[in-house]
Amino acid sequence: MSDNVQKERYITPIAIGFMTTIVPDFLKEAFDAYHKRDFTRDYWQVSSWEQWYGGAGVALTVSAIEANRNRFFYMKLKDKTPSRDVCQDIVGVLSHLNEFPANTLVALISEVFTVRNVILHSHIYEIDAEFTLADWEMIDLKRTKLAGYGNSKFENLVDSNSLKTKLLGMNVLPARIGFEELFTALLVFDLIVGIIQKIHGKGYFLYRIHQELDSNWVNNLCELLTYYFDQIPSNSFKTHTKSLASEFGSTFRSFLGDEERYFITNTCPKCGSLGFHKWWHLSHCTSCNATIRVQR
Repeated sequence: MSDNVQKERYITPIAIGFMTTIVPDFLKEAFDAYHKRDFTRDYWQVSSWEQWYGGAGVALTVSAIEANRNRFFYMKLKDKTPSRDVCQDIVGVLSHLNEFPANTLVALISEVFTVRNVILHSHIYEIDAEFTLADWEMIDLKRTKLAGYGNSKFENLVDSNSLKTKLLGMNVLPARIGFEELFTALLVFDLIVGIIQKIHGKGYFLYRIHQELDSNWVNNLCELLTYYFDQIPSNSFKTHTKSLASEFGSTFRSFLGDEERYFITNTCPKCGSLGFHKWWHLSHCTSCNATIRVQR
């Protein structure tokens, strides 16, 4: 009878699957709304469409980070129980590395989790805005976070004047959370995957992307992020993203694998500009026009 029976064991970190189509789809929807903004004007909120898809995408991305942490512990550290501090757990499995910038990685992951908390715990701010009736130009804005929202960690990670996280510059004012926050959260996810793959090998932190963009199938987060990076209409956010990639690329480059491509190190070999590799068959620099093309 045993010859006719097959026994299998499965584990259920369901949120890993969010990265396959849901989060990339949400990124696309958020970008479509983001791309229509008038970046010459100052607004106290993004459009509802951008906010819904961007905010939901951040929440699901963080869920995927936690799901991968749980999967890693199950497969690699069965004698240990995951703690309530996902950030410290992830960095803890890298603590044996010499000169690893643990505090920086903890801060980056913590900032993404902080924005997730703003979304899921529905932080409430009172917004008092004044506009000119002629052209609805904003002339005054007051933002007050109500008591009971946030904690000491929130206060340490967030600039109270800009209402953005200190390292990543992610908005914590709920009305301003959108495409930029989701893009940045995915940048950090890509960084985590790269470090874990280099140190512990593939198969522990997983994601698969199934999305077609401009008749090309996306293979990884680097390609997905580069596709949208090239089209970002906001000069300030594009400059900010370049700055993040430069800073964190120099900080974490030695801890990222050479055989894979990651967004922060996806630079032109000729001039160093960000966003060189586009698709599996094409690498092109929009700054110096250096091009590598593979016959399809």
